[in-house]
Amino acid sequence: MRHQIVFEGAMAETLESGGPAVEATLHASATDPGMFWQPDEAFFDLLRDRRVTRSFLAEVVSPEAARKAESAPLKAQKAQLVAALTVRNSSKGDAWTPGWLQVPPTRHVEGAACPPADAWDRIAGLFEADGTKQPADQDLSRKVSAA
Repeated sequence: MRHQIVFEGAMAETLESGGPAVEATLHASATDPGMFWQPDEAFFDLLRDRRVTRSFLAEVVSPEAARKAESAPLKAQKAQLVAALTVRNSSKGDAWTPGWLQVPPTRHVEGAACPPADAWDRIAGLFEADGTKQPADQDLSRKVSAA
């Protein structure tokens, strides 16, 4: 397991962030980027889109909380998100990751730019015959049995 993590970390350092090679590697290796990431101060400093912040609130707290926060200043929305993530991560034990760090990546705002989701859209057909995510080992076994 340790060697796999070192290998995946080395691969991550050499690939273009948000590019199709990264998304293909994550999918093929069944790597969960959330294992290596947690929101930090820099994440919240760079979070400037109120729509995305409300989307995060809807996921972490509830859609109702996101609707209530709609008129609140961005700083207040971020504070609510930080508090909710602190409670969630300490009580549930399962960490939250933004959609662009999931495999496959998702958009938080429909139609908005999201390089990882855009990259996945370009290559998804290589891995998903019917539009649904297949575990990497199923993809491999299907390719092996077809050969």
